[in-house]
Amino acid sequence: MLAATPASVRELTEKLVAGTDTVHVSNARNVPFAQAAAPSSPVILVGDADHAITPAAGVGAREGIEDVVAVHRAIVTGGSPAAAMAARRLAISEERARVARRMRG
Repeated sequence: MLAATPASVRELTEKLVAGTDTVHVSNARNVPFAQAAAPSSPVILVGDADHAITPAAGVGAREGIEDVVAVHRAIVTGGSPAAAMAARRLAISEERARVARRMRG
């Protein structure tokens, strides 16, 4: 873990790790939507708050921006922001499944 830490925060990371008995590192890509509550008003989560993904995938910022665009369009057109995020989750799930299939072979 320390080897992968950017130099700009390595000193801080070393101190945190030295004072910690257990460090948990997980791949957010493996967090399924199956247990997630459906998007609902008045609070609509977008980006990592709704569907975190490992930074190694390189798509987190793009997904967050696409979420905001979808919710914004729903708001300005009188649509449902919750339905917009439900559609985004479906699109994200389908994209991740396609990527997983490609990675397997």
